[in-house]
Amino acid sequence: MIDLEAFGKFLDTAQAGERLTYHRGRLAYDRADRGGVSDADRDAAREINKVANAIWEAAQAGQVVLTQHRVDPSACEYFVTRANGKDTSR
Repeated sequence: MIDLEAFGKFLDTAQAGERLTYHRGRLAYDRADRGGVSDADRDAAREINKVANAIWEAAQAGQVVLTQHRVDPSACEYFVTRANGKDTSR
Protein backbone atom coordinates (compact mmCIF):
# COMPACT_ATOMS: atom_id res chain seq x y z
CA MET A 1 0.00 0.00 0.00
CA ILE A 2 1.26 3.44 -0.82
CA ASP A 3 1.01 6.26 1.71
CA LEU A 4 -0.78 9.61 1.41
CA GLU A 5 2.43 11.43 0.52
CA ALA A 6 3.13 9.08 -2.39
CA PHE A 7 -0.45 9.43 -3.64
CA GLY A 8 -0.26 13.24 -3.44
CA LYS A 9 2.99 13.20 -5.41
CA PHE A 10 1.36 10.94 -8.00
CA LEU A 11 -1.57 13.38 -8.36
CA ASP A 12 0.79 16.34 -8.70
CA THR A 13 3.19 14.81 -11.22
CA ALA A 14 1.48 12.03 -13.17
CA GLN A 15 0.53 12.58 -16.77
CA ALA A 16 -2.80 11.34 -18.14
CA GLY A 17 -2.73 7.56 -18.44
CA GLU A 18 0.05 6.96 -15.90
CA ARG A 19 -0.83 4.12 -13.55
CA LEU A 20 0.21 3.35 -10.00
CA THR A 21 -0.41 0.18 -7.99
CA TYR A 22 -1.78 1.35 -4.67
CA HIS A 23 -2.63 -1.95 -2.98
CA ARG A 24 -2.21 -5.68 -3.35
CA GLY A 25 -4.44 -8.01 -1.36
CA ARG A 26 -8.11 -7.87 -0.48
CA LEU A 27 -8.83 -4.16 -0.10
CA ALA A 28 -12.22 -4.39 1.59
CA TYR A 29 -10.96 -7.02 4.04
CA ASP A 30 -7.70 -5.18 4.66
CA ARG A 31 -9.61 -1.96 5.41
CA ALA A 32 -11.92 -3.64 7.93
CA ASP A 33 -11.61 -3.02 11.66
CA ARG A 34 -11.49 -6.62 12.83
CA GLY A 35 -11.70 -7.28 16.54
CA GLY A 36 -9.07 -9.42 18.14
CA VAL A 37 -6.20 -8.24 15.96
CA SER A 38 -2.99 -6.60 17.10
CA ASP A 39 -2.52 -2.85 17.45
CA ALA A 40 -0.16 -3.00 14.47
CA ASP A 41 -2.89 -4.60 12.34
CA ARG A 42 -5.41 -1.96 13.47
CA ASP A 43 -2.91 0.81 12.69
CA ALA A 44 -2.28 -0.70 9.25
CA ALA A 45 -6.04 -0.87 8.57
CA ARG A 46 -6.42 2.79 9.57
CA GLU A 47 -3.61 3.80 7.20
CA ILE A 48 -5.11 1.74 4.38
CA ASN A 49 -8.43 3.50 5.01
CA LYS A 50 -6.85 6.97 4.85
CA VAL A 51 -5.18 6.26 1.53
CA ALA A 52 -8.14 4.38 0.04
CA ASN A 53 -10.51 7.21 1.02
CA ALA A 54 -8.23 9.83 -0.57
CA ILE A 55 -8.01 7.76 -3.75
CA TRP A 56 -11.80 7.31 -3.81
CA GLU A 57 -12.32 11.07 -3.40
CA ALA A 58 -9.93 11.72 -6.30
CA ALA A 59 -11.90 9.25 -8.42
CA GLN A 60 -15.17 10.96 -7.51
CA ALA A 61 -13.61 14.29 -8.56
CA GLY A 62 -12.61 12.83 -11.93
CA GLN A 63 -8.87 13.07 -11.26
CA VAL A 64 -8.21 9.34 -11.49
CA VAL A 65 -9.74 6.09 -12.68
CA LEU A 66 -9.72 3.00 -10.46
CA THR A 67 -9.19 -0.52 -11.74
CA GLN A 68 -8.18 -3.87 -10.33
CA HIS A 69 -6.73 -7.14 -11.57
CA ARG A 70 -7.05 -10.51 -9.87
CA VAL A 71 -3.59 -11.97 -9.32
CA ASP A 72 -4.69 -15.15 -7.55
CA PRO A 73 -7.91 -16.55 -6.05
CA SER A 74 -7.53 -14.52 -2.86
CA ALA A 75 -5.86 -11.29 -3.98
CA CYS A 76 -6.07 -8.42 -6.44
CA GLU A 77 -3.81 -5.59 -7.45
CA TYR A 78 -5.55 -2.23 -7.24
CA PHE A 79 -4.52 0.51 -9.66
CA VAL A 80 -5.08 4.23 -9.84
CA THR A 81 -4.68 5.81 -13.30
CA ARG A 82 -4.36 9.56 -13.85
CA ALA A 83 -7.34 10.89 -15.77
CA ASN A 84 -7.09 13.43 -18.58
CA GLY A 85 -7.75 16.53 -16.49
CA LYS A 86 -6.01 17.79 -13.40
CA ASP A 87 -8.12 18.95 -10.49
CA THR A 88 -7.91 22.70 -9.94
CA SER A 89 -9.10 22.52 -6.32
CA ARG A 90 -5.73 21.27 -5.00
